[in-house]
Amino acid sequence: MIRLAYCNVENLDLKKAYNFVSKDRQDKIDFYRFEKDKKLSAGAHLLLKKLLSEENITNPLFKTEKYGKAYISNFENVYFNLSHSGKM
Repeated sequence: MIRLAYCNVENLDLKKAYNFVSKDRQDKIDFYRFEKDKKLSAGAHLLLKKLLSEENITNPLFKTEKYGKAYISNFENVYFNLSHSGKM
């Protein structure tokens, strides 16, 4: 099954978003210099978590491959891709 979703992060409250992401993800978000990029990173992660939960995929363990591609290590045959464009 292929699922496509998008969200506008323009009004995302990062302080509230931090309550729903791991410490590792918070560190990744904090790495970005600009507020826009922080919101894109947080919003993409929150949207991915929502879509995964709708498929009964809970507590995913995100890891990265050798070249930086993220994957979920505790669920087989689950693939995803995240893209950003402007405020979406």
